Amino acid sequence: MFLFKYREFLKLWLGQVTSQAGNKVYLIAMSWWIIENNPENGGFLLGCFMIAGVLPAMLFFKFMGKTVDTNPTRKMLVSCDLITSTLLASLGWLLIANKLNFSYALLFGFAIAAVEGFFNPTVSKAVPELVNNEADLESAVAYQSSTQYMASFGGAMLGAGLINLVGIPNLVALTCLNFFISAMIEITIKFPNEVEAASGADAVDSAAGEQALNWKKHSFLLQMLIGFGLVNLFATPDLLIMPVYVQRALHAKADVLALVEAAIWMGILAGTFLASYIKSDGKTVLLGVICMLVSSVAHVFPGLIVDFKVFAASLFVSGLTVGLNNVKFVTMFQKIVPQEVKGSFFARMQAIISFTFPIAYLSFGFLSDVIKTPHLCLIQSVGIFFTALWFARLIKKESVIAAELV
Repeated sequence: MFLFKYREFLKLWLGQVTSQAGNKVYLIAMSWWIIENNPENGGFLLGCFMIAGVLPAMLFFKFMGKTVDTNPTRKMLVSCDLITSTLLASLGWLLIANKLNFSYALLFGFAIAAVEGFFNPTVSKAVPELVNNEADLESAVAYQSSTQYMASFGGAMLGAGLINLVGIPNLVALTCLNFFISAMIEITIKFPNEVEAASGADAVDSAAGEQALNWKKHSFLLQMLIGFGLVNLFATPDLLIMPVYVQRALHAKADVLALVEAAIWMGILAGTFLASYIKSDGKTVLLGVICMLVSSVAHVFPGLIVDFKVFAASLFVSGLTVGLNNVKFVTMFQKIVPQEVKGSFFARMQAIISFTFPIAYLSFGFLSDVIKTPHLCLIQSVGIFFTALWFARLIKKESVIAAELV
């Protein structure tokens, strides 16, 4: 089995599953806390909270990337998890003491997301360090991606259900243990040729690698990343719409939210492992367009039919297309980006993909308070469809993409 073939990668995978599960439970709990305590403008405030979660990656990507590239991978992983554990413990204490207001929630959301902005590129950098066989790289990317999706599935199933059992304050406080356990796992990882401190030579190599990554030569990468940002403008609001749809359209409680959350993450997980069975053969953009069109159609149904099963099925299909595309494109990036600047590249990728998040969260958060919730799904469908048309113009460049991957 792949995971047992690469034991050190297995430790990374286990650590990430543990921390991502805690992160998902925290996000579900805080989303429910915001909506429950703000019945009139909860959708808009939830959008603001989600914006706080993407701003750090956009604002500080250069500093984040440089820090990741010039520090030992294990040190970055462990430090990020320990800092997040401390932040969640503090947030939980404020909730238990009934001293948390929305302003404090925004600050904590921003701080936790800032730490995650360092952590995510570090994990991407770690994958080829621990799996040096290019033939196994796609499988490694699939497992790396699966950590978030598996944790999100488990977190979705347990998080919303545990809200009713132990309450939001206690639940948030307990998530600090996830990150502490993750740090204890990651501290045992042995990275090949790990250097405990960056040297002047490292900085020179990093600068050389930055120059080697010629954005003009690899313009298709930049175009695709910008395109993903456009897709996120309409696809990402799923995370905001789900709790609003469950509460206002389905008139259900947190346990139903757990099920629909699980549906989208199960779909993404299925798409992640399905990727290795679908050979794109230099037709990555075409595959992406097909996935976007399928996602567009999937969003139509919950917009026209208000039903739990329809909503869950739509989210599953949409998630499947996202998981499939993620593995294909990230594998491509891992192969062509110089190792010495992978931290900088993936930090930049976070920033570019996230640039539409604030617009998406604010606009859909506002719309959720002024129009019928199912109509939000129809707006998503139209937006994803036109974004697919934007990607379709890149299909003719498939041969160029394939040539640059050789």
